[in-house]
Amino acid sequence: MPHWPGLFGRFRSGGQTRNAWNVGKNETYLLIYPLLITVAAIALLVVIGMVGQFYWSYTLIFLTVACVLSEWQVIRLPQGDRLTLSIIFVLLALLLGFDEASSLKRALGAIEVIAVGSLIGYGLINRPSFVHATFYVAHYVWSAFLAGIAFILVNEYVPLWFITNFHLPAVVAYIVVFAIVSTLMVGPLNARIFKGEKLPKADPLFVIFLAPIALIVYYFFQTRQFSILSLVILALPLLGVLVTFRLYINIDTGYGEVKQLYEISQSFLAAMSQEETVQRVSQSIAQAIDQLVECDACLVYTRSTESNEYLLANLDSGQHGPTTVMPGHGLLGRILFGGTGDIVNDVAARDRLSSAERKWTSRTAVMAYPLFAENQAVGLMVLVRYRRGFTAEMFRIVGIVASQAGVTLRNAQMYEQSLQMADRDRQLDILNQAAFMQRAQRAMGRAQLANQPIALLLADVDDFGKINNAFGHPTGDKVLAGVVAVMKQKVEDVGFIGRRGGEEFVVLLPNTEEQGALEMAERIRQGVQESVFRSDDGRDVRATISTGVALFPRDATDIVSLDRLADRAAYLAKRMGKNRVCLYEDQKEKLELFQVSGQPQSLPESERQPAASVPLMQEQGQ
Repeated sequence: MPHWPGLFGRFRSGGQTRNAWNVGKNETYLLIYPLLITVAAIALLVVIGMVGQFYWSYTLIFLTVACVLSEWQVIRLPQGDRLTLSIIFVLLALLLGFDEASSLKRALGAIEVIAVGSLIGYGLINRPSFVHATFYVAHYVWSAFLAGIAFILVNEYVPLWFITNFHLPAVVAYIVVFAIVSTLMVGPLNARIFKGEKLPKADPLFVIFLAPIALIVYYFFQTRQFSILSLVILALPLLGVLVTFRLYINIDTGYGEVKQLYEISQSFLAAMSQEETVQRVSQSIAQAIDQLVECDACLVYTRSTESNEYLLANLDSGQHGPTTVMPGHGLLGRILFGGTGDIVNDVAARDRLSSAERKWTSRTAVMAYPLFAENQAVGLMVLVRYRRGFTAEMFRIVGIVASQAGVTLRNAQMYEQSLQMADRDRQLDILNQAAFMQRAQRAMGRAQLANQPIALLLADVDDFGKINNAFGHPTGDKVLAGVVAVMKQKVEDVGFIGRRGGEEFVVLLPNTEEQGALEMAERIRQGVQESVFRSDDGRDVRATISTGVALFPRDATDIVSLDRLADRAAYLAKRMGKNRVCLYEDQKEKLELFQVSGQPQSLPESERQPAASVPLMQEQGQ
């Protein structure tokens, strides 16, 4: 069933909450709406002026000046809402000194007070954007106009309640309509159209608390009872209103914080069930901060397990700050090293900035907060604002999120590490066969879209069984680890390595042609041949490898077939004398060179040596 809490409502469907008007699809409407309200308000004022209904008096001027001051000195709540005392002077304009005036004159006087007061106090003195200011004034004009209509109707058709000095039902109707219309017009627009600070609004509960002040002032003005006793009587309800208002702020702030923190914790838990956990949690942290504190960017850094660096996890925000933070280096590094967090409202005024931090312009504000879990720094959260500073209240709220985010981020890191451990060979710390095949298949899919080649190298340690028998299995394990170390050194960042099983290893080289694949395979073979390993009893142990090379898409278009062809090439390399590289090619006529036993019949002398040649392999039986 639809539920409409405001001008821009929300409705529930399928267990999800969605905007009744999708901002992305109705940007034109949402941009035109403030303009329409403004034009309509101007037209309304012009019509009232043309029929000669506007009037001024010293009392109205005094109330207008007071309204200007109240619009200038807005009340800023911890949650970011902004409230004014304007309703006091609007109500006084509605009542004070106009016993002889009609209800229409009183309502128009209230419009004049709030229109001029908001235009000067908020629009000119606070200097927001033009559209921002004009809509704010226009929404007050319409709020006061509709409330005035309610005031006139109730004053005409509803009898007095208890009090004879003023028409209480009409005033109540005015207060309710004014507060509701203002809230409906301003509240939903803050998040959808206007950027920057929130517009001040006439919160209904706030207006109800302030209304007695205006009524009490009017009562004493009418009765002329300005004695010590009258001041005490006046002070008591004012004190009660202020205490109640303070309690309201605390309750509203506490409720808002608890509600938002609960939603944040739920979003953290939801992120834990997704793939790429650390990245998702980092995005969830940035989204949570955006709900609490308005900033231009939220950077989330996570500690690298391989080095003492903190790397930017949400790379889409990389243009707003450095991508790497070193503890103790630069502004962020010193804050991270200190472990307590800090606010710097002008980064350019600080010294010892890193090269990346120097790119921040003047008046760039930064709030940095280390993320801890079990007394260990697991990340760093950095909020960035341009030409606006952060407050201590913002720092407190961010600290609450940071205390949760650190634990969540640590759990995400541990979960991701467990997934990586499941994909790796524990003995040699490289991808196991299943993980390698999955990653290789994804790489081939990307290569197919980009029309790029891929090379697969399959290396088999020669006579590994003899090494185990002669020196023992612990020495055999050292040989395998040494072979993997050579492969890692040679491959570096150009490809990735996996264990196919036993003493067989595979290397995938994206965007690599035949010549590059053969050169890489030869460097690996030569590096293994030149390596010397030590047995447990101190003897030197040497090993060699036979490597087969197959190419995508020339030889095969899927990883299973490519692996099978590289295996055949490696098998032929062993039959040709071992310690060599063979490239898979479908040339059946050369199969006659080999017997079923695998011994060559008429190979050149160079190919019978274990030195590195690159013979061509043919697929048997095809």
